[in-house]
Amino acid sequence: MSEVTKIFISSKQKELEKERAWAKEAMEETGHDLGKDLLKAVLVEEEAAPPSTTVHTQCSEELKGCKAVIFIYYKTISPIVENEFH
Repeated sequence: MSEVTKIFISSKQKELEKERAWAKEAMEETGHDLGKDLLKAVLVEEEAAPPSTTVHTQCSEELKGCKAVIFIYYKTISPIVENEFH
């Protein structure tokens, strides 16, 4: 069985909501086109976390399990997105 490659999508959530959804859809369709679910888009708003977890901590933890990151920028880069880059 092939391992699923997790790819974190990083951007300002509300500013680029449509673009985040398109990136996720394109990534997952690519995996399906290859006949298997080989790619998994990781969007922090879709991942479960304990209520006491900050967004910063959740992003850091999610990033650790990903093989790559897609950064999508437009007008602003939030401190959380900037931290993901480092």
